This record gives sequence, C-alpha cells and structure tokens, in this order.
Amino acid sequence: MPWEKKDTFWKWATDNSGMEQVGTVYTAEGFEFDYIGVIFAGDLVYDAAKGSWESVPSKSYDSQVKRKNPDLTRHLQNVYRVLMSRAHRGVYVHFMDKGTEMYFRNAMPELSHSSGTLRNTSTHESLS
Repeated sequence: MPWEKKDTFWKWATDNSGMEQVGTVYTAEGFEFDYIGVIFAGDLVYDAAKGSWESVPSKSYDSQVKRKNPDLTRHLQNVYRVLMSRAHRGVYVHFMDKGTEMYFRNAMPELSHSSGTLRNTSTHESLS
C-alpha cells in the first residue's frame, strides 16, 4: 500500500478512495476510529538487556525523526502512544522488531496473539 498522497493526505482517513493508502501519525492526530492498525517499526525498540527503550534513527523514514533530537526516544514513544490511542474498539499492531514484540506480549498477556501481530479488540483498552 502506498503512503498517504501529499495533495490529498486526509482522504486515507475520511474517504473511501483513501482505503488504499497508509496514514502517518501526523495525519492520524485528531481522528478517532473504531479500529486502527499500527506498524511498530524498528525506529523504537525495547532492549530487554538494558530494560529500556532505545531509538534507532537509521530505521526511520521520518525526516523529523532524522534531525538531531536529544529527546528522540521520548518523541517516538509519544508518536506510538498517539497512534495506538486512535481507536475506540481495537488496535492491530505489527512489530518489525521481535524484542519489542516480546516486551508487549509479556506485559499484556490478555491480548489476542497471532504471529507478528498483537490484537486488542476490547473497548478502550490501550496498548501503551
């Protein structure tokens, strides 16, 4: 699927013609959906050995992320929090990093599991 089109970026969220597009955190803000899918990319990973979150700018395609940002990890945590809070009924999350996926699976065992994707279909339950 292509990313949102620059000239009609809003259509992915508001118009049937946008169903073949993928939105970003910047265009998801302010919208709420029954369900949403989030790709948890490799730009923010959980390091189990250190017990902390780490940002990986080289794994991001976001120009705002690639700028020198002393609070990049906190910024990315907020980005994913915003994305995963856009749904009323359920959130589907696909993890690119297996360590991050395991962190979520261990922290939230009540979630439905399938290979590479976490699914929460309980009303108002957050993945943050």
